[in-house]
Amino acid sequence: ITSGQGTLPVNLDMGPRSPWGGQINRGYIQSWNLIMERTMYKGIIASAGYVATRTINQLLDRNINTVGPGLGISTANLPLAKAYGRTIATNMWDGWGYAAYDSLQVTAKKQSPNMFFTTSYTFGKALNMADDTGWAGPKSFNWEGMLARNYSPASYDRRHMFTSALTYNLPFGKGQKVGLSGFADALLGGWKYSGLFSVYSGTPFTVTGPGQSLQCIG
Repeated sequence: ITSGQGTLPVNLDMGPRSPWGGQINRGYIQSWNLIMERTMYKGIIASAGYVATRTINQLLDRNINTVGPGLGISTANLPLAKAYGRTIATNMWDGWGYAAYDSLQVTAKKQSPNMFFTTSYTFGKALNMADDTGWAGPKSFNWEGMLARNYSPASYDRRHMFTSALTYNLPFGKGQKVGLSGFADALLGGWKYSGLFSVYSGTPFTVTGPGQSLQCIG
């Protein structure tokens, strides 16, 4: 009481996270793009561009009380166990992660009194050290010597994405190419055809193994 300090039990859970004493590296995001657009054949408007983002100092949790692969599964090997007898997870929160997204985005669209269509294709790549949810930790490795190996395709990375949509006013009815009136116009006039098509590549998957076979504590 006199010194204003107390020693906490070594098995006390610190809670979900704790920043380093007196220090936190705040993260930020950079975004940029360069897009060119031009009117093409018969009024089709086409565009192509490079779109990118970077996440610098991504705020992530990291369990600092771990050992790397091949160093054993005994809690006695944990660094904080050796130093202080602490054998449970110790999550520190700081801006140490990195993420990047780069893409080529191409679109084509046309609009006329009776038709509208749009088509887009994206070739992109998303890499990160963790999918940022506000409470995220590294994908695989907490150990200091392997933190960089967490940098890999994001779980939401889809390399190829293609979509196309069409709306077409059928030429039947009053004032249309095939003029109708009365009951025929009420029955057959004013119809539209709409369609949507999407196709995209799958997301990546991660191969993992239990601590016993990897001889590590993560």
